[in-house]
Amino acid sequence: MAAIDTLFWWKSHSAMQLYLWNGQSLVFLLDKGCHAIAVDSFCSEKKQCGLLPIGAPCEHVTTTGLKWNLRNQRLRFGELISSSNQCLEEVVTIETDSPLVWTMELT
Repeated sequence: MAAIDTLFWWKSHSAMQLYLWNGQSLVFLLDKGCHAIAVDSFCSEKKQCGLLPIGAPCEHVTTTGLKWNLRNQRLRFGELISSSNQCLEEVVTIETDSPLVWTMELT
C-alpha cells in the first residue's frame, strides 16, 4: 500500500507521471479526465487489468476496450470495483471524475 500512497503523493509534487513496474505488472494513477492507454505497447491483448478507486469513490466512470466496459458507473470499495477485467482492444479509454489507480498485467 505504501507504493500506492506514493502515486498519490507524487501527483501533488510533480507534473510527471509515475509508473510502478515490477516486470510482471504496471500500475499508475489516472487523474480526473479522459485517458487513452495504448495497451499494445505494454502487452498483448487479453491481459488482466483493473481500475481501483483508492481514497474516494469515483461517481462516473466510462471505459471502452475492456471485456466488461463501464458506462457512467460508480466505482467504490464495498460496491463495485473493476479489479479483474481484461484488455480486448489495442487502446483502452477511460473517463473518470476522480483519480483512479490503473493496474495491468504485462506477462
